[in-house]
Amino acid sequence: MTRLLPLALLLAACGPRYDGINIELHSEPPVPVHVSDNDFELPAGIAVVIDVKPLSSNQFDYYESDQLDLRSDNRQVLRVEPTENSRRFVLIGVAPGETCVQVEVDYHDRGCIPAVVTAPEP
Repeated sequence: MTRLLPLALLLAACGPRYDGINIELHSEPPVPVHVSDNDFELPAGIAVVIDVKPLSSNQFDYYESDQLDLRSDNRQVLRVEPTENSRRFVLIGVAPGETCVQVEVDYHDRGCIPAVVTAPEP
């Protein structure tokens, strides 16, 4: 059993080590929005498409097939919907308020991104 431990540790070290995410705006909304790796802000009634890439701090990158999920803590304020592309999501401002978007990579909770939905522009 003790002979297998070094092998198990070696295999565990042969994968990506989570080091945050990179978020880029994919769509061009009709009004200004703020989308970054650290926070989101958009008006109610607006949907934006984002591309999300998990980052690794070692030489192993994440594969497209590696699990990635974003979930809103409050879907009454902000909805986060997946698309056919596993790295692309739609953010939908539902109603003014604040919430948090949970980030999950490889089935591990990686924290949340604060999100603010503002009142729609008149």
